[in-house]
Amino acid sequence: MNEITQAVDDLAAEIGATVNWTALHHHVHAPPVVALITAAATAAFADSLIRAHQQDLNDILDTAHGHGGLTDDEELITTALATISLTLHDQRQTAIDQARTLTATLAELGVLAMRPATPPL
Repeated sequence: MNEITQAVDDLAAEIGATVNWTALHHHVHAPPVVALITAAATAAFADSLIRAHQQDLNDILDTAHGHGGLTDDEELITTALATISLTLHDQRQTAIDQARTLTATLAELGVLAMRPATPPL
C-alpha cells in the first residue's frame, strides 16, 4: 500500500495539489477517486519502466562506446527500448492529464487541495 500512497502523492504534486488522505479514504469508492488512484498507478508504473529502460540504454551505449560502436543486434535493442520509453512517456503524460481533469471534482470532495501558484521571480 505504501507504493500506491507514494504514487498518489507524487501525482498530486505533479498537478500542483496535496492529498487529504482522510477524505480520500472516505471517498475511496467514488469514481473520481478510483480514477485518481488508477492514474497514479499508471504514471508510477510507466515512470519506473522508463527509468529501467534508460539504465539499459545507458549500459548498452557505454559498452558499445568501449567496443567501437553498436552491433546490429544492439542497434535493434536500443531502438526498441527508446520506442518503448517514448510510448511509456506518452502513457504517463496521459495519466497525469486525466488526473488534471479531475482536480475540480476531487477538490469538491476534499480529496485534493490545490497549492497556490508561485509567482515568477
